[in-house]
Amino acid sequence: MIEEEEVKTKEQHYELMFLLFNDENLGWLADPYAVLTDEDGEHSYDCHRLYPNTVSDYDIEMTDWHKEIFEYWSATTIAQLEQKFVVKGRGKPKTLEQVLLDKTLKLQVRDFLDRKLARMLEMIHDYTLEEGNLQRDRRFPQNLLFLQEKRSDKFTKNPLTMATSRLDAVFKFERTGDEILYTLTPKTGGKEVNLMQKQVYVITAEPGWIIIGNKLLRTAGSLTGKNFLPFLKTEVITIPKRLEKDYFKKFILKTMKSSQVEAEGFEVAEQSAKPIPVLKMGENFLQNSPAMILTFRYGDQEFYCHDKRESHIRMVVSDNDDIKVQKTLRDMKWENEQQEKLTNIGMEYLGEGFWQPALD
Repeated sequence: MIEEEEVKTKEQHYELMFLLFNDENLGWLADPYAVLTDEDGEHSYDCHRLYPNTVSDYDIEMTDWHKEIFEYWSATTIAQLEQKFVVKGRGKPKTLEQVLLDKTLKLQVRDFLDRKLARMLEMIHDYTLEEGNLQRDRRFPQNLLFLQEKRSDKFTKNPLTMATSRLDAVFKFERTGDEILYTLTPKTGGKEVNLMQKQVYVITAEPGWIIIGNKLLRTAGSLTGKNFLPFLKTEVITIPKRLEKDYFKKFILKTMKSSQVEAEGFEVAEQSAKPIPVLKMGENFLQNSPAMILTFRYGDQEFYCHDKRESHIRMVVSDNDDIKVQKTLRDMKWENEQQEKLTNIGMEYLGEGFWQPALD
């Protein structure tokens, strides 16, 4: 007689998960759901939209992380938004819908929501990749985030995975003589990404969180979601010659301070002048008294000792309209050594670049 194998039923419990969706007025939002999950971390189709007064209905284990992220989400509800942005008074908007009719107020609301969502995604990222590894009694849920592309999508249709590497980019500016051609090469894990060949959504601006395929990535360094947004529809941005000097000052120089840039059609030179310490008399505005001011001179560029910038970038335009970008890199280690020497010979640092002989 063949004995029947006993079928073991997997334990199930509700887990807190979030659905990302794009609201035409408010932008990207994340709503919480209770999703029935088994002991292997696999989710079912049994899911329920959560509200502040219904969380306890599903016996979700509310750790400090759960409580904190739920608090961030609560600030994005319509009731909380109206409490924050609807100002009572005659002639003032009386509902959130009326607030959103004002372009300035709408921008403020969306910026607020963008910051809240960025923080939530950061918390989910850390919880998934770090705290999830600490779970010993059961397998950690495979996904905590899902994407709703269309209203008809079921909650569990598009699970998202948190990428371990960040989304970086190389900026390229080519000056042709008639215009500037601006392109962006996104990279993640050392591999290039073509944004126009994949399903891509820019979820938040700063810090930037971007969906590529079924992965959610955070932008690297000082990159923001706005850097990538134009390249979802085009591979090249053209800047006409009449605007190039303003474009250099307002965007290219700023970009070169913090990102990797490839340049064609204009010179980029790093100034390698040996720094010279300069100590001169000045007026200490903090104490309304004379004091010494310490600066460091690199060629024709001078930095106050309390200036935290590690470099300075400027544009030089010649008489024949050639453009040169000059970058001065500071030797912060050497500068710190010079300040230590001043202290060793009896000088006292007062702050804001001011020095005086130490008082016994």
